[in-house]
Amino acid sequence: MSAAAPSRFKWQFVWTVLAMSLVISYLAFLKGSFESRLRLSFHAESAANLFEGMRINYKGFEVGKLTQLELTPRGDVRGQVEIRVQHAPFFTRGSTLKISKEKIVTAELLLQRDESQNEVLAQDANIPIVRDDLAADLTKRLEPLLQKFQQLLTQLADPKVGVQANLQQSRQVISHTIKTLDEATHAMQVISDEQKGLPAVLSQTRDTMQALQPTANQATETLKELEKTLVQTTGTLEQTNKTLDNADKLIQNVDATVQEVQSAPLYRWLVPAKKPEAKTNLAD
Repeated sequence: MSAAAPSRFKWQFVWTVLAMSLVISYLAFLKGSFESRLRLSFHAESAANLFEGMRINYKGFEVGKLTQLELTPRGDVRGQVEIRVQHAPFFTRGSTLKISKEKIVTAELLLQRDESQNEVLAQDANIPIVRDDLAADLTKRLEPLLQKFQQLLTQLADPKVGVQANLQQSRQVISHTIKTLDEATHAMQVISDEQKGLPAVLSQTRDTMQALQPTANQATETLKELEKTLVQTTGTLEQTNKTLDNADKLIQNVDATVQEVQSAPLYRWLVPAKKPEAKTNLAD
């Protein structure tokens, strides 16, 4: 059993290495490592902004990479690029590779074609490297800034919405503000006048209130006495109403008693009813 363990470990190791090799081969196949490629060479005076692995783009698509870069004993810079087979037809005679600095982090090679040429470059053919002139590059970068600056100057010089119009509006606002402040100052001066202003009015109001204080006190006393009188009058009226009610009840009782006496037989016997008088003759 101890002899089988190393053998099993060896086979596991072999299968692991084989599996990793298959995975690496598959990834290399996906990246196109086993594809046939078009190799092109170039010469340059300097390797500035060039590096191995640099992308080659055409109309925004990656079509190849810079795979080799070296300095020759003569002081020349030589390099090699590899192009995928499906993109090889784009590399026709008259094509160049331009070093682009439009990206902030890194640079890239841009394929520039001669649309009038259809002959594809042969294997190991030479393709020129083109660099932008420093002045042209600065001009290209500064041109958008100059255009924006010119637009800004145009907007500032506009008589309707420019600096002059804003200054006129600001002047009008300041003038209106000064006028408002003058009116407010005059109003405050009028209010603070000792003879006709707010202090004089408050003083007169205070004197008037002090003069009206005795009258108000007297009116309060009069109202209190009137209230007492009204209370007494109200009590008298209540007593009078009670007396009238009692008298009314007494009269009703007397009427009832008289009616009972008149309806009694003894009263009829003592006080006989009067006979109606005879009608006088017409002759009399």
